[in-house]
Amino acid sequence: MKKKEEVVKKKREYCKGQTLKMYTTEDKTKIMKMMDDGLKIYEIHCLTGFPQSTIRTMKGKKEDIKKSLSLVKKYFAANPSSQRRLTCTYSESNRLIAMTEYYVEKWLSRWAKEGASVNGPQVREQARVFYSTIVAKKKIKHLPEFNASVGWLARFKKRCGVKYAKYQGELASTDSEASAEFPSIAKQITADGGYCPDQIYNCDETGLYWKRSPKGTFIAQSEKQAPGVKMAKDRFSVLLTCNASGSHRMKPLVIYKFKKPHAYKDCDMKKLNVYWESNKSGYMQASLSVEWFDNYFVPDAYRKCKELNLDFKVVFK
Repeated sequence: MKKKEEVVKKKREYCKGQTLKMYTTEDKTKIMKMMDDGLKIYEIHCLTGFPQSTIRTMKGKKEDIKKSLSLVKKYFAANPSSQRRLTCTYSESNRLIAMTEYYVEKWLSRWAKEGASVNGPQVREQARVFYSTIVAKKKIKHLPEFNASVGWLARFKKRCGVKYAKYQGELASTDSEASAEFPSIAKQITADGGYCPDQIYNCDETGLYWKRSPKGTFIAQSEKQAPGVKMAKDRFSVLLTCNASGSHRMKPLVIYKFKKPHAYKDCDMKKLNVYWESNKSGYMQASLSVEWFDNYFVPDAYRKCKELNLDFKVVFK
């Protein structure tokens, strides 16, 4: 028993103070090139000074490391955090999530340039859409589901330097040059395609705080101030769609947090004077916009064109 205890103590003393060495992308690229040139593990060890056990591990995961390095070179050359992640863990799912984060970052940049608001649930939903699209395109099966959890969102923001910012007042003006050019461009498109005002559609999304209280109230002269109240922030999103002539005003799309609120427990939601959809956030999401376009907009626009004896071709701006 004493001998065993002595051995254990010696092992602990030997390991004490050692830190895990992180190999850079350049180090691993160099080792992969040496392996491709036919050098043996001992020869690579002599040239680089890296432990033979590390080189042997890299050799066993050679193909996965090459795929990760290729991804780093193509997409993450300017992102050290993503480089470390890809060159430390070589699994297929890790590479897919890295690609998902790349597209989410580009998506956020595009919306920021357009001045649109994006919240956490929308980012997570879009990440799930990107992930499933990449997996389907690569025809990969038997992979764990990517849930885009709150924890993932926090790590993504840290890796990519994404942060939440409040708007500082209202934007003074829009891009005047683009605004001035657009009418002539739109006119040219409609003229070339032979579209009439009945075939030109536009939509806009807004939020309705249906339980919002006034910001203030009248009080008696004897009162110094109004008592504090808890402001109701319950809202739903509304998508309004119409054609240029005004002859077709589609039923609004309403997006709420609940599939069937208590007040509508005895109602058929399909018979309402709106298209009712629901999700956890109550906001428009990428998957829902595609569903609305395919299931509601296209059939409604087709019926209207048929009613007006027009060809079924529309411009959707």
